[in-house]
Order: sequence, then C-alpha cells, then structure tokens
Amino acid sequence: MWYVEFIRARRALGVYALFLLFMVLVAVALRIYAAFHAHTDHIDNQPIEGVAYIAAAIATVFATVLATSLAYHVAGHLELSWTKPVGRERLIFETMLVDIAAIAIAYGAAIVVGIGILTTIFGRMPIEVTALGFGRTAIELLFIIAFYMVLQAATSGQRRMAATIAGVAWPVLMFLLAAPSIGFPAPIKRVFELVNYLNPLALLTVRTNDGITTNMLRMQIWGIPALLDASVLIALGLAIAILRWRRLEA
Repeated sequence: MWYVEFIRARRALGVYALFLLFMVLVAVALRIYAAFHAHTDHIDNQPIEGVAYIAAAIATVFATVLATSLAYHVAGHLELSWTKPVGRERLIFETMLVDIAAIAIAYGAAIVVGIGILTTIFGRMPIEVTALGFGRTAIELLFIIAFYMVLQAATSGQRRMAATIAGVAWPVLMFLLAAPSIGFPAPIKRVFELVNYLNPLALLTVRTNDGITTNMLRMQIWGIPALLDASVLIALGLAIAILRWRRLEA
C-alpha cells in the first residue's frame, strides 16, 4: 500500500515541481526586464521566516492534495489492502509517512526556490539566516502536518466525497479564522475564538491584540501554546483517522 501512495505522491511532486519552475521563469523574466531598463531595486535583508511562511502556505496547499490519501485507498484499493497479512494501523502509518515525507520535500523545495527567486530578482541573497530563524522555519513544518492530519480525519472514511471535503475545507477554515473580526456579538465571537483552537490555519497566522490577522512577510514568535496546539491537532487528527479507518467494512 505504501508503494501505491509513493506513486501518487511522486506524481503530485512532479506537478508541484512544474509550478515552482514556472515561478523561477517568472523571476528570470523580471530580472532580465530590470537589467534592460536599468531599473534597480533595493531591499533590506529579511529574516528567513518570511520566505518560510510563504513556503508553508504553498506547501499547505500541496498537503491538501495528499490529505485524501486514505480516502483514495478506501475508494479503490481497500479490499486489496485488507487482504494483506499486516495490521490496519500499519497501512495507515505507511501511507502517512510517505505523505509527510513528500510534504517535507515540497516545503523545503519552496524555501530554496523562494530564496533563489529573491536572489535572481535583486542580484544578491537578501535573506538573513540565523539559528533562531532556522529553528522557527523547521517548526513551521509541524503546523503543515497539523493541517494535513485534520483533513485526514475529515476524509479518511469517505469513498466519494473526499476531494470535495478537502476543497471546501479551505473556505470554511478561512471563514472561521476571520469570524471573530466580522462583527458578531461578543458571545458568538468567543465561540469562534474557541473553535479556532482546532483550526489548523490559525497556526499559520500572526495574532495581534485586535484579533487574528495574516501577514505573509512576518512570522510570530511561536511559543509553547502554539506548539501544544499543533501537537494536539496532530494527535487528534491521527486518532480520528485511525478510528474511522478501523470502522470501515471492505
């Protein structure tokens, strides 16, 4: 079963690589345009977290595609999978490990390409890499995995609607994220704030005193609460996915 998912993840990475290649070509075109028009831009060195944040957003979209992997097997390969002399949980873990490895590759590639694009456009690498920034960049992967696990929990028992659920998840989660600042009465706002503790997109935002806002160029300093929140989402998503998988009938 892991090999089936390996083929699926490899295909997804191939499409993802074409997208990154397109972005590189756009950066090269911008660089050529600036050279011919004697146009020079100056930018101060930015922390690597800014690039990592954008890379995380892109990799989260990629994770959405792979987060239907268990449903993919339910729809077409469940009978074959369960006739093999291995535990059902092992099949889940093998599938998820392949997906997580592909997500990590997608995230790392997006960071490298992002730095390369900025270097191409500005003629130098305007990125400041520090030990703290590198650590935060690595932690960002945990939040992407949390998003992946939540979608796995929502789709693992589906035979036909998994892709629809994964697609609808984005606008629903974004609405929940924005709801506290829309203008609802205070009790309803509080409910949305509590619900957002289970919203994986809330981990990819910057929290301010006035509410929750997104800023694609700055990262908040991730503290213990955010890490615990991500860990809880991963554990909860995994538990629900396993429970729904075990209850399936081939």
